[in-house]
Amino acid sequence: MLKDLFSNRLFIGALVFFIFSVGGSLLYMQQVQQIEAEKLAETEESVKQFTEKQQPQPTAKAPVGDTSQGGHWHGDEWHAEPHPPVEVRANEPSDDPVIDFSEVPEDIPKPDIPMPANVKNMDWNQWSQKHEAEWQKYIHALDPAIERLGKEVDRLRAALPPEDTPDYAAAKAKYNRVMLEYNQHITEKGWRIHEAAASLRAASDAYSLARFGKK
Repeated sequence: MLKDLFSNRLFIGALVFFIFSVGGSLLYMQQVQQIEAEKLAETEESVKQFTEKQQPQPTAKAPVGDTSQGGHWHGDEWHAEPHPPVEVRANEPSDDPVIDFSEVPEDIPKPDIPMPANVKNMDWNQWSQKHEAEWQKYIHALDPAIERLGKEVDRLRAALPPEDTPDYAAAKAKYNRVMLEYNQHITEKGWRIHEAAASLRAASDAYSLARFGKK
């Protein structure tokens, strides 16, 4: 049974695509998370230093005998009443663009997102979002063809006549041609996922080297 399973080209193509998809996605997400963590740590440290320099502690004291709760100073003026609570809005809608992959042409060219000349001071978050959006278009441009070919493979396989009939050889040859094209598309999509991860990794190495002096 296992021998028959591994001789099935549809299964092999699906397995190759799965391996590339999982591996590429993991590399891609790991690289994004690493860069975002470094940026977050750097930003928090900068905010802390700026706050310590620009907002020194007030030297004045609250009036003696004042028992109000939540009092505070605004410069040299004492406010006995606390500020009203600040409304916190949760689940704000994301500004990330929604991509309609159905409108992406199959022959879309490979993305070329050059990094700015001043890599050290670039907006990494903005650049990486553009990188991801363009590469996702390039990757998913193959989806309509893969879906169409997959349905055709299923149809041809179901329509195969018995092996001992005169029409079997021609039907099998047509099935094999469509199956080959289907597997080629799946393999191509896997390579595109790999290329996207490699492109992001190279860019993040260049950014880290310029920004932090190390990869």
